Amino acid sequence: MRQNPVHPGPPTTAHPSPPTPAHPDRALQFLDLTTACHRFTASISQVLPRLHGQQLSADQLAVVHTDIARARQALDVLQAATDTCEIDLDEALIHLEAVPFVR
Repeated sequence: MRQNPVHPGPPTTAHPSPPTPAHPDRALQFLDLTTACHRFTASISQVLPRLHGQQLSADQLAVVHTDIARARQALDVLQAATDTCEIDLDEALIHLEAVPFVR
């Protein structure tokens, strides 16, 4: 607990830091992974408010739905890789390419 120097009062609790792996190369991989997840979430958070009240055409909806399916597939591959600590790059690419780009 620490005292807030600007606003005296009850002490505030610091946000806990995520655990960092003991090996530097793994720490960088962990940082890359969490950064990618944060960027993805932040991007979606910035776009959603701008969509309020806008009607997309059928073609635009098809593109967005395809992109969402690709994002879901990528997240599933990422989760499986992190859960098992293994990734077969060829298989991961096959899964990611299973949903075609629509443009």
